[in-house]
Amino acid sequence: MPEAADLMRQAAQAPLRIGVVLGRYSDRELGDLFGDLPDDQRARAAALLFPVPRQLPELDRLGSEGATLVADALLHAAAEELEAAAGDADAEVRTAAVWLLRRLTAAEVLTTAAIGPLGRVIRAVTAGVEPMDLEAAARMLAKLISLAKPAEGGMVPVDVVADAVSALPLRPGSGRVAVVAAAARLWPDRIADAIWWRGASLKDVVDCADGGLGGVTRLGAVGERVIRPLVNAELAGATTRRALSRLLGLPAEFARQLPGDAVAGMFRRIGRNDPIVGGWLDTLSDIERADALRREVDEVRTAAETAVARAEAAALEAAELRSRSDRLEEMLRSEHDEAVGLRSAQERQIRIDVVRALADLAAEVEELAADRTGPGVLADRVRAMVAANGLEPIGAAGADAPFDPALHKPIAGRPAPGTQVTIIRPGYRWRAHDDVVLMSKAQVLGQ
Repeated sequence: MPEAADLMRQAAQAPLRIGVVLGRYSDRELGDLFGDLPDDQRARAAALLFPVPRQLPELDRLGSEGATLVADALLHAAAEELEAAAGDADAEVRTAAVWLLRRLTAAEVLTTAAIGPLGRVIRAVTAGVEPMDLEAAARMLAKLISLAKPAEGGMVPVDVVADAVSALPLRPGSGRVAVVAAAARLWPDRIADAIWWRGASLKDVVDCADGGLGGVTRLGAVGERVIRPLVNAELAGATTRRALSRLLGLPAEFARQLPGDAVAGMFRRIGRNDPIVGGWLDTLSDIERADALRREVDEVRTAAETAVARAEAAALEAAELRSRSDRLEEMLRSEHDEAVGLRSAQERQIRIDVVRALADLAAEVEELAADRTGPGVLADRVRAMVAANGLEPIGAAGADAPFDPALHKPIAGRPAPGTQVTIIRPGYRWRAHDDVVLMSKAQVLGQ
C-alpha cells in the first residue's frame, strides 16, 4: 500500500485516478493509511477521498474541513486530468469525477473561482453519465454564477459553461434552467447564443418560461434568435389540428414570433385534410369579406367627410379672399382718388406759379415802358427775374459759340458739331436742386 504522503503528491496531477486507486482499498485499509497521519495533515488528506466512487466511513471520520482549503484547486486538477485524456477517460475515472462533484456540491465549499473548472468537469463527463447524476452540480454551478460579479464573469469561458449544461435536459426546475437564468444576468449579451439552447424543443422552452426562464424568454434577442427559429420549425411541421391548437395557445412572447402569412398557410394546409379546420377557414373567410366591406364603407364615409370638410374650408377661404379683395380694391380706389386729387392740385399750383411769373414779368415790362427805360435796363431786369426762378440762359443774343446739338437749334442748315455759330435767341434750362431740365434750346445761325 502506498504512503499517504505519496498519494497526496500524486493527487495534485491526477486526483481522479488516485480516487479510483483508493476505491479499491477496503475501509479498514483506508483507515490504516490515514490513521498514522498527524492531525494537521489528516484533514487535508480527506480531499484525496472526495473522488473515491463509493460511500466512505473514513471520510466521515476525517471530516471535510480540509477539502474546504483545497476544493477549487482539486476541481481544477480534475478538469485538467479529464481534458488531458481528450475524451478517452475510462468509465472509472468519469465515475470518480461524478463522486467528486457530488461531494464538493454537498459540502458547499466552492467559490466563484471554480465556475470555469466546474463547467469543464461537467462537460467532460456528460457523455457517459446519467443527467440526473449531474443535476446537483449544475445547480451549484448556477449558484456560483449568480454570486459572481461582472468583473469575474469576464474571466470565465462562457462557451465552456454553456457547453457543459447543453447536454442536460431543459425542463422546469432543472439545473440547466437554473444555469441559463443565472447566466442571463451575468452575460446578458451572450444568452441568445445557440449553444445555451442546444437540443431544446419549442415545448421545452415554453414549459420553462413558466418554470424559471420567464425573464429570459421575454428578452428581445432571445425572441429573435431562439424562439423565432423554434416557432418557424414548428409551423413548418404542423399538419394536425392538435399542432394548430398548440401553436395558437403559445404564451404572448412566443405567439408574437408567429408570422401572419405562415399561420394563414398552416390553416390552409391543415384545412385541406381536416373538415373542422376547413369549416373554420370558410367562416373566417366570410367574416374577413364582411370586415373588408365594412372597412371599405368606413373608408368611403371617411373620404366623403374629408371632402365635405375640405369643401367647407375652401368656401370659407374663398369668402375670406373675396373680403380681402374688396378691402384691397377700396384701398386702391381711395389711393387713386387721393393721387388724382394731389396731382390736380400740383398741376394747378404749377399753372398758378407760371402765370404769376408771367404776371410779374408783364408788370415789370409795363412799369419800365411807362418810365421810358432803355432796352438794356429792361433786358437786365428780365434776366434778374428769370434767374430768381432758377432759369439759366444758354448763351446771349449776338454772341458766338461752338455748335452743340444738345443745346442749340439751327435756324437754317445743319452746322457740324463744334463749328462756330451765332446765337440769335438764347435758350434756357431750369435747375431745381440737383435736377436740370432743358426748357428751350438757343436758336443759332451758322457763320
